[in-house]
Amino acid sequence: MHTIFKYPVKISGMSWHLQTIDLPVGAEPLSFHLQNGQPCLWAMVDPDAPTAPRIFLVAGTGGPICQDPLSLLFVGSVLMHDDALVWHLFEVFPENEKLVGGTE
Repeated sequence: MHTIFKYPVKISGMSWHLQTIDLPVGAEPLSFHLQNGQPCLWAMVDPDAPTAPRIFLVAGTGGPICQDPLSLLFVGSVLMHDDALVWHLFEVFPENEKLVGGTE
């Protein structure tokens, strides 16, 4: 059975950074929003599946994105500090392994 879990996402204050989040194998990222001021990733998961590290890029608007755009899958954006800063979350895939349409 699948369910939706929430995972905190760290914002470093840099224009971009990579973050590893351990998710159950086969998890599908659904959205990236704030909850009580904390950026969070929501994903549909099988809670009984083993976990594996997944790499995410957090990038601020106007900053460089130091990854091949073709290796990124957009998850969502959050507005912080009275909407003065916008952060965007992407999942990073090895080259030529990007998921299309959420299927493997």
